Amino acid sequence: MDFYGQDKEWRFIVRAHNAGEVLSALLWQSRLSVRRADFNLLHLADEMFTYESARSLDDMGCAQQRVQISVRGPIVSVKKLIEHYKL
Repeated sequence: MDFYGQDKEWRFIVRAHNAGEVLSALLWQSRLSVRRADFNLLHLADEMFTYESARSLDDMGCAQQRVQISVRGPIVSVKKLIEHYKL
């Protein structure tokens, strides 16, 4: 079962492989959504998923222009998070 989390515009998935990991996955999803900068999910990722993100071009003086960007986010198992961070 996958639980999607988000920190600002960056998304990730915490994956529970069985019913016993569901509560842990929900706790990790919450923790990572609030304190994402404290954890390096990319090196723990089992897989990556692609999603579309709409961004404005404000920094280039084109406030009215929006672009669609394909972004890749990590899929991390609860087991790896627990083993690596021991929380």
